[in-house]
Amino acid sequence: MEEVIHARGHEHVSAEHASTFEVTSDDWLTPAGDCILAVEADRVPADFDAKFVDACRDADARIAV
Repeated sequence: MEEVIHARGHEHVSAEHASTFEVTSDDWLTPAGDCILAVEADRVPADFDAKFVDACRDADARIAV
């Protein structure tokens, strides 16, 4: 299964959080958002196919980014 998100970088992206990553549809970011990988995403999880979301919830799911 595959979902594609297009997003942009930002000067405050550090992606240094130890256990979480996020892509946001917001167009701004503060330095405190250390889990953010990209901004201005054209899609959010609410847009994803329900089967994809269910598959991601499986404890054995492997997700490649």
